[in-house]
Amino acid sequence: MYKLLKIIFGICLSTTAVSQSIEQLRRTITEIAAEKEMKFASIGISVVNTQTQETVIEYNPYLALAPASALKIITTATGLLLLGSNFTFETRIEYDGMLSNGVISGNLYIRGGGDPTLGVETPEALLEEWSNIIQSKGIKKIQGQLIADERIFDIHPLPNTWIWEDIGNYYGTLCSGLNFQGNEYKLFLKPAGMAGGSVMVLRTEPEITGLQFYNEMKTGAPNSGDNGYIFGAPYSYERSLRGTIPAGVPIFMIRGAMPDPPFFLVQQLETTLRKKGISINGGITTFRLAKLQNKIIRETTPTLIHSHKSAPLAFIVRQTNLESINLYAEAILRIIGKQEKGKGTTENGIEAILEFWKNKGISSESMVIEDGSGLSRFNAISAKTFTDILLKITKEPVYRDFLNSLPIAGLSGTLRKFGMGSILEGRVFAKTGYMKRARCMIGYLKTKSEKELAFAIMFNNFQGDIAAANKRIEKILLSLVNL
Repeated sequence: MYKLLKIIFGICLSTTAVSQSIEQLRRTITEIAAEKEMKFASIGISVVNTQTQETVIEYNPYLALAPASALKIITTATGLLLLGSNFTFETRIEYDGMLSNGVISGNLYIRGGGDPTLGVETPEALLEEWSNIIQSKGIKKIQGQLIADERIFDIHPLPNTWIWEDIGNYYGTLCSGLNFQGNEYKLFLKPAGMAGGSVMVLRTEPEITGLQFYNEMKTGAPNSGDNGYIFGAPYSYERSLRGTIPAGVPIFMIRGAMPDPPFFLVQQLETTLRKKGISINGGITTFRLAKLQNKIIRETTPTLIHSHKSAPLAFIVRQTNLESINLYAEAILRIIGKQEKGKGTTENGIEAILEFWKNKGISSESMVIEDGSGLSRFNAISAKTFTDILLKITKEPVYRDFLNSLPIAGLSGTLRKFGMGSILEGRVFAKTGYMKRARCMIGYLKTKSEKELAFAIMFNNFQGDIAAANKRIEKILLSLVNL
C-alpha cells in the first residue's frame, strides 16, 4: 500500500510540475507577444511530444509565415527520404569522335550532375587530378572543343522570386548543372582611414577574367561590420558595389556570386591541360553559350574517361544544415526534380516535394514553397506544418542522418553560440532562419526529463535586431526544457 501511494503521489507531483511549467511557458509567450518590438509582429509556435504525438503548446499554429533558411528542414529531409542517404552526384568526363595516336577527333565534355560540392575544398587539386587522368589515356590533343555540359538542370539558374539585393552575393549564387568552387569568389577591398571615404577594389580570388566592378561602396565606422553588397545578374560580368565596410582594417574581404561557373571551370581546366602539353584546337564553351550564339554542338556517342562522385547525400545534407548553404539546398531541390519529374528545375523539385508530403498526409495547401533554401521572401509555411513534418521524420530510417545534420545549441553550426553555457547546450537540435524582420528556429529539444519535443518558433515582421529575437526564442526554449 505504501509503495502504491508513493507511486501515485509521485505521479501527481510530476503532473503538477509539468502543468506549472506549461503555465509558465504560456506566460512567457504572452509576455513576448506584448513587447513593444513585437506589437505588430506575426508569431507562430507549435510544440509536440514526438513519443506521444501530443501537442504541448501552440500559438497561431496555422498562421503561414516566412521561414527563411529554416525551409532547408523540408528540402533536406525530403532529399534524404526520396533519394536516400547514400545518393551521390556524378560528374563525367567524356569525349566523342575517335581517339587515335593521342588525338581526339571530336570534343571533350565535362558533363555536370548538379554536384554543388564540386571543387569546393581543393579546386586546384581536382583540376590536377582530372588533367592527370586525361593525360593517362594518352590524350595529347583535342581537335574539337572543351565543353561544359550543364544541362542536367534547366538554363534558368535562380528561383524566380529571389530579390536583386541577394543575387550578386555568395548566398544568392546561381545553381547550375555544373557548379564549381561553390560558385563564389572572394573580393578583397581596402577601406579608407575614416568613415565616409572611398573603398578601393584590390583583387578577387580566384581571378575571374572580364569581371568588372562599378564601385559605389563607402567606408563605415570602425567595427561597423560587413554591410557591403554586390549587385549583378547571373552570367553578367558587370557588378555594382554598394553599402559600407568598416574603417580600421587594412584589407576587408566579402564574397560574391560567380557569373558563370561552368565557363569558369572549363577555363581553369584548359589552363591546367595546356600546362601538361594537351592542346585544344576548338577552344572552350558551354551548352548555354553555344545556344546563345546559335551554334549547334553535334554530339556522337560519348566515351567515358572518368566518373567523379560526390560525397554521400547524408554528408551534403549535414553541410547544408550546419552552415546554411543556399547553393547546396537549391541543388538538392533541383536533383529531386530531375529524379522525380525528369527535369532538374526549381518548379519540378517543388512539385515533387509537395506531392511527397501530401502522400504522407500533409496538405500541399499548407505550404507555399518558392525555392529550396528559404532565400525567397514568398515562402509561407505554418509552425504546425513544420512540426507535422518533424514528427513524420522521426519514424523514418533516415531520421538519424537528418538529426545529425542539425546544428546543436552551444556546440555546432549556426547554433554554436546559441545557449552556450546554459541548460540548452547540447539539448537543442535545430535549423535557424533569418532575413530582415524574420527569425525562426525549428527542430528538436531534449527536456531535462528526457522527453523529445519537436518545435517550430516563427517570428515575422518584428522590430529590433536579431539578438533580441534570439533572446525571445531562448526564453521559450528555457521554459520547454523543464517539461
